[in-house]
Amino acid sequence: MMFHVNVNRTYFTRIRSNFRLLCVTQSNKQQTPTILGSCLVTFTSTLKSHYRISHSNEPSQNISNLNPVFHLWPLTTHLRLKRPLHQFMNHFNEGTGSTETTMQRLNVTHSESGFVSLDRLIPPRPDNQPCPCCFALDAPTAIRSDGNQITWNRRESVICLRRSMRDMEVSTISGCQICSVLFEILIFFGLDPRDDGSVRNIELRIPTDLGNLGISFYNSWTELYVQVYMSPHERTWNRIRPLPDICANQLSDEGLSFVRSCLQTCLNKHTLCQQSEGGLPARLLDVGHCGDSAIRLVETESAASVKYIALSYCWGDNVTVKTTLAGLENMKSGISISELLQAYVEAVALTRELGIQYLWIDSLCIIQDSHEDWVKESAKMSGIYAKAYLTIAAASSGSANQPFLRHSLRTGSHQDKYYTRVFSKRVVDGEGSHLLKARVIPESGVHSKWQDCFDERFPREPWSQRGWTLQEQLLSTRLLSFSLTEMQWTCQEAVLCECRSKLNHRRLFGQKPVFQITRAFDAFRFWHKVVENYSNRLLTDPHDKLTAISGIAAILQQKTQSRYAAGLWADNIDMDLLWRRATPATKLPRSGFIAPSFSWASIDGEVDYCCFRNGKRSYQKSASVVAVETNSSREAPLGRVESGRLTIHGPLIPGFMEDSSHNGVFVVRLGRIRLDLVADAPLQQTIAKGPDGSLERTVCRWSPRHFPQNLSTDNRGYPSMEGSGRSDQLPVTTTSTGTPSSRTRCWALKLGCFPSTLEPESPQRQDHELLILGKSPSRPGDFERLGLVTYCIEEGRGSTSIELSEREHVATVTLA
Repeated sequence: MMFHVNVNRTYFTRIRSNFRLLCVTQSNKQQTPTILGSCLVTFTSTLKSHYRISHSNEPSQNISNLNPVFHLWPLTTHLRLKRPLHQFMNHFNEGTGSTETTMQRLNVTHSESGFVSLDRLIPPRPDNQPCPCCFALDAPTAIRSDGNQITWNRRESVICLRRSMRDMEVSTISGCQICSVLFEILIFFGLDPRDDGSVRNIELRIPTDLGNLGISFYNSWTELYVQVYMSPHERTWNRIRPLPDICANQLSDEGLSFVRSCLQTCLNKHTLCQQSEGGLPARLLDVGHCGDSAIRLVETESAASVKYIALSYCWGDNVTVKTTLAGLENMKSGISISELLQAYVEAVALTRELGIQYLWIDSLCIIQDSHEDWVKESAKMSGIYAKAYLTIAAASSGSANQPFLRHSLRTGSHQDKYYTRVFSKRVVDGEGSHLLKARVIPESGVHSKWQDCFDERFPREPWSQRGWTLQEQLLSTRLLSFSLTEMQWTCQEAVLCECRSKLNHRRLFGQKPVFQITRAFDAFRFWHKVVENYSNRLLTDPHDKLTAISGIAAILQQKTQSRYAAGLWADNIDMDLLWRRATPATKLPRSGFIAPSFSWASIDGEVDYCCFRNGKRSYQKSASVVAVETNSSREAPLGRVESGRLTIHGPLIPGFMEDSSHNGVFVVRLGRIRLDLVADAPLQQTIAKGPDGSLERTVCRWSPRHFPQNLSTDNRGYPSMEGSGRSDQLPVTTTSTGTPSSRTRCWALKLGCFPSTLEPESPQRQDHELLILGKSPSRPGDFERLGLVTYCIEEGRGSTSIELSEREHVATVTLA
């Protein structure tokens, strides 16, 4: 059927390849058009002869009483153009100059009532009803009208509405000005407007207090969070409030105003941020005054309590400026600013601007080639950052030789262009025109949150990837972080940032800072979050694994009065043993002994805790720890360990292990039960002696202590045992990679189980936590931890449960 479509007086600013054909009615008594329906059409130069549009107002006979008008609604941007639509159509008429463009039939039908049915009807919305998509950004209205589709985030004071791109488009077509703007924002930040509405991947985050609208969604590559706000000095528009822009120059008056405001509020109003005097570092840097060309190192032994700023940063690969025994006196005489690395120069400048005389930088204030001084000062680390007037975090800098202060708005500094783009649009209401903006808030720094799924843990800033910086972050009374996009403030009572968004505040480690934790249960749960985050960070020296978080351990030990054993707590040992490797181990360990095998610190890789359930499910233990002991130095009892043993009594099940031919994943067979094990570390077969002197082929972790250093490896990083010359530890039979082949003995120790509470109609189950063990090749009779697996037993599967019980026997074993 042919339709005459009125394209006269229809204007647009962009040519697009995809259009929405709208049918609207316009009567003399009705000033606002009523949208009756729409369909998606494709219009390109290669399809110019497929349709017919006539520049005419002549209505179709079947719907003459409605005075229909058709319009093309543009969707996807290609290039900018401003002209009447009928003029644009002439460009597709092969230069004939006619005001008509030929188009074939549109697949349109009519109902007897005269409504046009295209792909689906869009019913008109009464003027007195709120938009069912955005509810005019009014939280109470949304709660009353759409309660079933709402989740309430009380921590961030927002309600969340799940929507699709189709929902936003339909609301836009229906005349909602707010949804129209949000629809444009979503397209601007990469969302496909041709979404069919099958997935509600957009979350409108409407504030319940004085916050601002946020939108989170998945575009083609990742999840983005967009903050919508009015430009500074504008008035509020439809509950969208004005916010300041991100400061371009952080050393400008505007940038320093944010820092000084945070400092003064904290010093004058925050009782939890008050600091005790004393406990200075052994040395500080006297930065002098603005304009001075040098700084100098001073001893604090006889100094009274003074204010100092501490710098937290990434060393990088080549820190050339540092204090040594030979150069100590020269550092005291003075260090030229021109000799300092860039991060140090900027820290000095900021310290001077804030009117503070002293600065602490570890590489300059600790004698780097003195083991005695390093051990002594590193043991003070928790106090150094806790008692600093302010800690500066060079979060965006990957090394000491890179700047961290922003002197202009960077472009292209992040992995994706969306983090540096700002959407802006003029919106009009009865009081005039107003500038609305939208920007992406990266999930970094105070906006970070922990992702349960490893694949969803996004890349973070360099500072957040380093091991030492975690305790510097958590132990600082006041922390000013210079992220890739903004300045962020964290103290014991407040979290503030330039964007003013509350996104994910206090989500990474919990609502309470470490110094506010009072209950032992909360302290142990906090520790598990620390371990998960810390194990995903990098250390230049693997032997610093326990030392680099010893400051956090010291604070928690004061709160729990529990004995510390190589990263585990004696009073929470049953839960502390329930760690597992997050991803398969595919490379050989970088060094020798770091910690005993029962400690998470013994592996080089990310750790997840099975007890992430955080008390939501009760734990019924099957095994009991008899004793745990570690040997460490007197100077740093919470730091490096030389050895350790754990004795545990519980049900032990013999089994066999084999390589599954997947990197780092092995098969454990307990009778007919088959379990997949993500091993803690690369594994190797070995011949081990039992307590009675008998030899047994078993499996252990690969270690340079057990096997020679000059082993060749395969393309997976596993050792090949050929030609090693160690007949006492050569396997009887090996695979081509030297990893366990079939019938290699291992054992499973039942630690306990988590009863699962499912839906009433669903079968109940128990998640049994099994510690997989092998024999130690270096300590006869002792075992090594190889990994942790969870075995689920559902109600009605009694045969496997019985078989597991029949194979177990109670034993006491010692892990090294």
